[in-house]
Amino acid sequence: MGRDEEYKTLSERGGYWRNVFNPAATPTAGYIQARNADGSWVTPFNPASQLGFAQGSSTTYLWMVPQDVQGLATAMGGRDKTAARLDDFWAASAKSTTTVGVDEVLEVLGHDGTQACLDLRPGPRAALR
Repeated sequence: MGRDEEYKTLSERGGYWRNVFNPAATPTAGYIQARNADGSWVTPFNPASQLGFAQGSSTTYLWMVPQDVQGLATAMGGRDKTAARLDDFWAASAKSTTTVGVDEVLEVLGHDGTQACLDLRPGPRAALR
C-alpha cells in the first residue's frame, strides 16, 4: 500500500507491551504489570488489583495484545501453557462475582457498542492453534 514508514512505526509500537510484561510478576506466572516513573515495577503486585490500571487489572490487560498473540504466547511459556491459562481465565471469570473477568474485558474493549470492539471469544485461543 506504499505506507512503509507507518507500517514500521506501528509494528514497533505494537511490541511495546513487552515493556510492561513482567515474566516474574508472580512465582508461577508472568503478567502485564504497571511501572513506576523510574522503571521499577509497581508493588505490591496482585493480578486482580486495579493499581496502575484504568478500568481493568493485570489479569484483564494481559490478554490485550491482539497484534502479537504469538509473541505473548512465547512470553508466557509457549502455546500450550498460554492456551491452558486462557481457558482457566474464562472458566474462573464465568464463576467470578468480582469485576475481573469476561464482563470487564468486554467493557474495556468497548463491547457496549460505543467503540470499535475486539471480542476475545474465541480470537486469542483460536490464534494459538
